[in-house]
Amino acid sequence: MLRVLITFLLLGCGSPAQAHESLPVVIVIEEKADDIFALRMQLPPAIDSSNAPDIAMPSQCRPLKPLQQSGQTGLYRCNQAIGGGALHWTYPKQLPSIPTFVRLALLSGETHTLLVGPGETTMHLPVQESWQSVAFQYLEMGIEHLLFGYDHLIFLLCLIWIAGTFRRVLLAVTGFTLAHSITLALSAMSVIRISVPPVEAAIALSIIFLAREIAIGRRDTLTWRHPMLISSLFGLLHGLGFAAALNEIGLPQTQLVTGLAFFNIGVELGQCAIVAAVFGAIALGRRFVPKLAPAGFKLNSPSLPAISRRVTIMAAGGLSAFWFIDRTTGFF
Repeated sequence: MLRVLITFLLLGCGSPAQAHESLPVVIVIEEKADDIFALRMQLPPAIDSSNAPDIAMPSQCRPLKPLQQSGQTGLYRCNQAIGGGALHWTYPKQLPSIPTFVRLALLSGETHTLLVGPGETTMHLPVQESWQSVAFQYLEMGIEHLLFGYDHLIFLLCLIWIAGTFRRVLLAVTGFTLAHSITLALSAMSVIRISVPPVEAAIALSIIFLAREIAIGRRDTLTWRHPMLISSLFGLLHGLGFAAALNEIGLPQTQLVTGLAFFNIGVELGQCAIVAAVFGAIALGRRFVPKLAPAGFKLNSPSLPAISRRVTIMAAGGLSAFWFIDRTTGFF
């Protein structure tokens, strides 16, 4: 019993030391004016003040008041943007095996926090957001999210099937775009807040609904007569799903409207690419295999081979049912 008590005492005494050793060196760079930056450093208890690192700002900066020691503030004038510049620090004695925490705060309100691993003494500061960089980045993310977001992609393919003709598909996709743009913007800007798991489960359920319509076949119902109305209603739901993905990726700090707009444009370009691919395949089929795609061919034509409808239903309905069950059980 005495040995057990001694062991616990030793572990209890050792844990604060281990906690102190894991605390990082903190370096804070704050923009005070257009070309003036303040530099501060905070040392953890594990580093003696005699082994405080010497911090070198990026090469485009010159010291006005050099940083002398931990807890003080240094001032530097940088004749260019420091984004992309190298921040470097060296230890006069031994290089400690602890991480370094760097925080960059800009006048625009943009902030960046970065953690550099133990043993590393150099990092490149992040580039300041511009509308051009944000536009390109979020345009690309919007395209990728549509093309690799398989639930949204299958929903779109089912919608194209039901709409049938190019004109009706164009109207349905337009309604879907306008609707998801509204909820995407409202959710991303925290005007409305809905839990993500129920939204994802409902998106899977929307695919099941369209798959069931395709399985039953064309008839005189609201879905088949007005696919734009159905796509718009479900678009409101899918916009919440896009917003959830966008929140996981991260929204730009100073170019929020630009990020939202170009993410949405990227989604729209992805949709247009899918529509173009489907009708391009139909055009090729009409040219080289006339029996498969005769003149006046419609995707939802009753004359379409039954096997194609069955394969579509098995793929779309089966996957969406699996997603619905999986996402619903995730609530618990």
